[in-house]
Amino acid sequence: MTSVAETESITQSPAPQPGAIGRLSQIDVLRGFIMVVMAIDHVAFFVAKRHPGEYWGVPLPEYPSAIAFFTRAITHLSAPGFFLLMGAGMALFRESRIALGWSQGRVARYFITRGLVLVLINQFLENPAWITGFLVANKDALWPVAVTPGGTFSGGILFGVLTALGLSMIIAGILSALPTMVLLVAGIGAAVASQLLTPDASQMMVQFNPLMRFLNAPGITGFIFVIYAVVPWLGVTLCGMALGRLARSKPASFVRIATGTGMVLLVSFFVMRAGGGFGNHHTVPGPSVIDFLNVTKYPPSLTFLTVTLGVNLLLLGALQYLPASWRRVLDVYGRSPMFFYLAHIWLFMVIGLPFRNGTGYGALYVVWVIGMVPLYFACKRYTAFKLGKPAGSYWRMM
Repeated sequence: MTSVAETESITQSPAPQPGAIGRLSQIDVLRGFIMVVMAIDHVAFFVAKRHPGEYWGVPLPEYPSAIAFFTRAITHLSAPGFFLLMGAGMALFRESRIALGWSQGRVARYFITRGLVLVLINQFLENPAWITGFLVANKDALWPVAVTPGGTFSGGILFGVLTALGLSMIIAGILSALPTMVLLVAGIGAAVASQLLTPDASQMMVQFNPLMRFLNAPGITGFIFVIYAVVPWLGVTLCGMALGRLARSKPASFVRIATGTGMVLLVSFFVMRAGGGFGNHHTVPGPSVIDFLNVTKYPPSLTFLTVTLGVNLLLLGALQYLPASWRRVLDVYGRSPMFFYLAHIWLFMVIGLPFRNGTGYGALYVVWVIGMVPLYFACKRYTAFKLGKPAGSYWRMM
């Protein structure tokens, strides 16, 4: 989650774009879009009490309706988008700070510090909201019944997306001076390695050591519950750094190359999913479209990554055709991603307190739309605040 303060270097477009609004970059608009979409998933948990999970080694969720599947599937764009755009923002941040006279060591130290802050935020500012939301819910109302590798989580330390973002930032920050092609090859290699090294279903109840959980086998070991493994998401981050350098070096053709790559990824998804072998942690269980598109997220299979990253890259081009007013709204959300993330988690947790038994999907979407309004104004004020801080200020981390 990297903000506009760190992607300012690409906001000067060499030619007018459809719907252009001055300093706005395609990266900030896409980030704003996936953040708004992400909120659907969290409203589903806190308010509707509907939150599937797609783990390796256990059966994929079975959806009772198209709206149930759509509500989950559309939000799959968010995590890959965050890691990809974080990497892009890191590359652009590094170039802008090197131009200001920062050494590579100072840049790496900044990323290491920021990554550690994300891990701490996960534990002390984010997790209390998730725990509260779970404790106040009527357990019989939660859908589906949680099934995770390693068994049932009865309490302990939860490591979510912010921990994976933080650890990926630390490692990618240390590697940030490597040549672009090396970063790209390493990123693709990490995603492929994750696919090859993920345990098979026969090991789903094995109590892997915590290091293995963090690296590539998310699940539960004792009091530790790891949701996002580092290896595949680091791969996405490194690919994002290559994307950021492309945006900087070839601004005129950046969107065209990105959307072309997105098409290639989508074709790869269809080939691997139809083949049912390499690239899948779960094969297609039935003949429906939902069966075909229902793929493994924890850790992300290659089919998951190719379809979600492919759509993200296509959106990078498509969103520029939105009306300028819509893009301005998305830009506001995209400029303060960490602030938005924490604010929306706590907002929807509080809203969800009275709904112990959950709601239907209609109420879910109404709450989502209403919640976006105060978040818009809060993000706008926070962005104005943080952009007034020095380039090295930790306020800019939000």
